[in-house]
Order: sequence, then structure tokens, then C-alpha cells
Amino acid sequence: MGAYVQNLRQAQKRGQLDSEMVSILEELPGWTTDVHEAAWEEGFAALLRFKEREGHAQPRHKEREPESDYPIGNWVFTQRGQQRTKKLRLDRQKRLAEIPDWSWDPHEDKWQYGFSHLFEYESTFETTAVPVKAKSPDGYPIGTWASKQRRDGKAGRLDPARVAQLDGIGFIWDTR
Repeated sequence: MGAYVQNLRQAQKRGQLDSEMVSILEELPGWTTDVHEAAWEEGFAALLRFKEREGHAQPRHKEREPESDYPIGNWVFTQRGQQRTKKLRLDRQKRLAEIPDWSWDPHEDKWQYGFSHLFEYESTFETTAVPVKAKSPDGYPIGTWASKQRRDGKAGRLDPARVAQLDGIGFIWDTR
């Protein structure tokens, strides 16, 4: 049955079916000549529903859509991976990038968000020796974030670009 359906799709793409047969096929629920395109559109639509429901476009990797059980987290993870390896079509990249709050690298965005709070703290208090329990005016746990950077830096787990960024604002690595 699968081969027959595939042959029909190919014949329709090549214009080898008469108009009556094309009409019959196009009336079938879910009929498409491009299953890959249809699958991508299904994922994109699920992401838009997720954003509408959750208020952001950052599903966790294992997240599934409650109504349809669609694996939206996995779909988003795949799109980011394809973009990173330059396999995601430009039109798809553009459509995703147009979604408010979309991110190609949410981990980097989260780190930069913490850094922006540290930068504000340093501008206000003229030091990066942030007490561990300190919070930014908006409630962000800047002390916990700075402490984690120190810990990760000492353990060699901090990306050199991040070390350089922290050093660029005079980050105090040892507060003892």
C-alpha cells in the first residue's frame, strides 16, 4: 500500500494523473504530495500552539503537546540541530526566527541573561563580588549565578569566550 501511495504522489507531482484522480486524491484527509513538507508544517503549527498556550517558544526536549501528544520538544531540538549543521532551509529558518521569543541557542541566551544582570550589578555597585544571596531588582538570583560561574571557571567547565566576557568587566574569580 505504501509503494502504491508513493507512486500516486510521484505521478501527481509529474502531472501524470488526470484531473478527476487529482480531485479524488486532494479530497482525502491529509493527502499531500510532499510528506516531508507536511511533517515540517505540522511541527511548526504545533510550535505556534505551544507558544500561544505557554507564552514562550522554548519547549523542553521531552515536551509533548497535550492535545495531540505531538513531540514538540524533539521537533524544536531537531530544527536547532539542522540549523547548526546548516541543513535547515533558509525559508524555515526565517519562519522560526520570526516567532517572538524564538532562540537558536536557549542555553546561551540564558547565560547572557545572567551576564546582563551581573553587568547591571557591577555598574551599580562597582564590583562583581556579588553576595551569594543577592538578587537583582527584578528578582533574578544574580548571586547564585555569579557563584556558579566561579565554580565552573575553577573547575575548567566554563567556555573560554565566557571567561573572556567575564574578565572584560573585571569579574572577581575569588571572593575569599
